[in-house]
Amino acid sequence: MKILIVAKFWDSSAGIGALRPMKIAKYLIKAGHDVAVICGDEYAGFDFFESQRLDESYKPHYFQLPAFSYSGIVAKEDRLYKRRNDAKAVCASSSQNSATDTLKKPKKQSLLNKLKWLLYKTLYSSFKINNTVKCSLKAIDQKLPFEPDIIFSSFAPEEVHFLAMKLKKMYPHAFWIADFRDPMANALTQSPLEYSYKLYRQKKVFAKADAVTVVSQTWRDEFASLGAKNAITLYSGFDTDDFADLKQASPCDEKLTFTYTGSLYPGLSDLTPFFEALNELFIEGAIDPAKIRLVYAGAHGAEFDSQSSSLPKEVEIINHGLVSRKESLSLLMHSDILLHALFCYPQTRGIITGKLGEYWASGKPVLAIITGTARADEFISILEKSGTGFSYDETCRDKSFDALKRYIISQYSKKMSGTLLQYSKSYDFVSSFDYAYIAKSMTIIAKGNM
Repeated sequence: MKILIVAKFWDSSAGIGALRPMKIAKYLIKAGHDVAVICGDEYAGFDFFESQRLDESYKPHYFQLPAFSYSGIVAKEDRLYKRRNDAKAVCASSSQNSATDTLKKPKKQSLLNKLKWLLYKTLYSSFKINNTVKCSLKAIDQKLPFEPDIIFSSFAPEEVHFLAMKLKKMYPHAFWIADFRDPMANALTQSPLEYSYKLYRQKKVFAKADAVTVVSQTWRDEFASLGAKNAITLYSGFDTDDFADLKQASPCDEKLTFTYTGSLYPGLSDLTPFFEALNELFIEGAIDPAKIRLVYAGAHGAEFDSQSSSLPKEVEIINHGLVSRKESLSLLMHSDILLHALFCYPQTRGIITGKLGEYWASGKPVLAIITGTARADEFISILEKSGTGFSYDETCRDKSFDALKRYIISQYSKKMSGTLLQYSKSYDFVSSFDYAYIAKSMTIIAKGNM
């Protein structure tokens, strides 16, 4: 089959958002499909063959679009935001130095002006997206190597779906799959006006796409209730090739090593219950703090340090900051237990991150700390079925906190006695999260509906 993939991010260094479309493309190509990729020019995928363990015979067709990366309209928007932020800085400076500064104190912004700015920001975003799509279409006009049988667009950002919508119009016989790793509309992080507008645009994609794929059953049901026809779950997964050159190993000393790699969103991702459990076990004498090592790698090192600040100085804490993907995977392989922070609120139920699959591929136990006001039933069920770890659930803290302490003690005891840590992976269940299986499922979805 001839498959066109639309994804802004196309380089493993661009983070987890690039991995999903890259891995799907890899296994579509290995299965013999002809693949073309539209991506941003700063995410050109030059490491695609080496990092995905492919040779040049698997080369897809590339269309690297400057408009997809940084269009003139984006530059204009950045200048507007800069002017507004500069003005804010001047106002803040003048208020702090009112005794010596001749500038007047800024007037309190009226509700009308706040509404005007919010409306402008929301509608301008739409204008920017439309301009990006227009420029992108012009750049690829008549240059595609084939008429696609399948168009697969992977969100985010929004541009990918609206460009795919135009391509679907150009190639009406193509089967368009609109893939959502995250929803466009997020009531937790967006203002009511922005959320309503994003929801409207999201429903436009639902109406035009032949199928909508999401990363959890919870989101599938929610999207279907919002009008998504043919909503299907296509989990994010793992690629065992990523670990082919990395040896399975535990730390050579007696310290029980917990590792967290990736983002820790301030105010949302919270490992505090884990640190509280460790502190109680230290006080009870069940665990020696000098036998515990915590390792972090990612962009939120300050947040990790803040959350772990209550631990005694005997605990070894290593904060690597940002590292390459290869270095991150190596850290996983040289750990005992992998930490996973998940937040769950009524507005964000259904988050199943790609991090879980990556952890599974490393062959290490997973300790998930779930915070928030809603229960993450699907994630908890998946982790239990996989047999790969334990999940702490903030919504039933009394019961879950004691279980968390017992889990830590059990793994600590095994480490100190030199025996293997508790880990009983269900290979049949976990194999359904392999990207080779996921790519095959994508083509089955299209074939079954074309």
